[in-house]
Amino acid sequence: MSVRRNGGLVKRKLKSGSVSYSARFWSDVDQRNKVVALGTKNKRVALSKMENLIDEDQQVAQGLKCRTSLVSNTSPYTALENLIVDLQAKDRSPIYIASVKLRLTHALDFFQFDSISQLAPHGLDKAIKFFVKLKASSPSTGNSSSDGTIAQYARHLNQFGRYLVAQSYLTKNPFLGIQQYAPVNKLSREAHVLSPEDIALIAESAPERSLKTNDKHTLEQEVLDQGKQRGRIYFVAGTLGMRLSALRNLKWSDVDQAHGELVIRANTNRKTRKERRLPLKLVMQTLQDQKIFMTQHLGRPVTDMDSVFLVIADITKHFQKDCAHAGFCDVKGNTPSDTKITFHSLRHSCATTLARFMPIKDLSVFLGHSSINTTAKYYLHESKDLWSDALDKAFESSPKSKILKMGS
Repeated sequence: MSVRRNGGLVKRKLKSGSVSYSARFWSDVDQRNKVVALGTKNKRVALSKMENLIDEDQQVAQGLKCRTSLVSNTSPYTALENLIVDLQAKDRSPIYIASVKLRLTHALDFFQFDSISQLAPHGLDKAIKFFVKLKASSPSTGNSSSDGTIAQYARHLNQFGRYLVAQSYLTKNPFLGIQQYAPVNKLSREAHVLSPEDIALIAESAPERSLKTNDKHTLEQEVLDQGKQRGRIYFVAGTLGMRLSALRNLKWSDVDQAHGELVIRANTNRKTRKERRLPLKLVMQTLQDQKIFMTQHLGRPVTDMDSVFLVIADITKHFQKDCAHAGFCDVKGNTPSDTKITFHSLRHSCATTLARFMPIKDLSVFLGHSSINTTAKYYLHESKDLWSDALDKAFESSPKSKILKMGS
């Protein structure tokens, strides 16, 4: 219930004698002339008949004021615990929840606020000083925190501020605009786009790099097989645009050869929670080779509940080194064109390739995005080389003489 004198709604029916009127605004209460305007016909009723109503709502206003005072005196750590419970209820990943809890706890330890009300006037200033401290030294190692780490702190603090407003702890986000004070995350550079030929070359060169970097303590055949499996992972990810989490959770029961489809289960996609079925045609032979490798590795025939791929630690670092071996970047994924190659670049590259032949709405469903805006903003890359070909194809059905005449 709003109890403001000007513009606040009286959310109840008002009675004057035996007649009931619809709710109106507190601005209709004319205390100077001791009348209240009610109903659609602006009927005016003596204020003396409304005294009980006015007094009752003033008591409600006083109660709301007391409640606001109690909420504002809540400890920030209590609000953080409530945020964690809310994230768990939304089924966010345990890794993400642990990151939010760790970073926000570290920030609140630095702020040293006893109540949430102190965040409103001093939260942003404290956060800026906190970033300066992070840049100077890391709490765990004593070394300076990276720009990417500080940017994560800024995102989590902004999220915490939005939660405080949504739960009526505060009326305004105390960390609004905080990201402009955080250093630019150099890791958020544009992802490098690889062509299908580039991905095939990287996949083929992965076993060769494994042999060259063998530490002499591992059998040559085992190292070769590991390199071949990485190459198959790269090919499947780059062809179907699969996330690394989906590849790790892929079971042989998800390979539906009868219908020629690869099933991405709903529980592996925390964003849309929808099952996807991708065409199996282009990766069928690759998966058959992987099945032979897994049978040899396990020493028995694979079952439906077995994983398609063995878990590879630090797959992103391996991918960057394989790309460096193929001549696309350095060992940290930096390219001459100031873009960044990571394992997620395979997904970007798949989306960019398919965008030339697939409508954006279909592409959004294919990639498993919750919104078409995500596809357009992050996965479609400018390709001026295609502009000329697109113009030729668009107007090739028109008489050339007419086009030339119009352009002259």
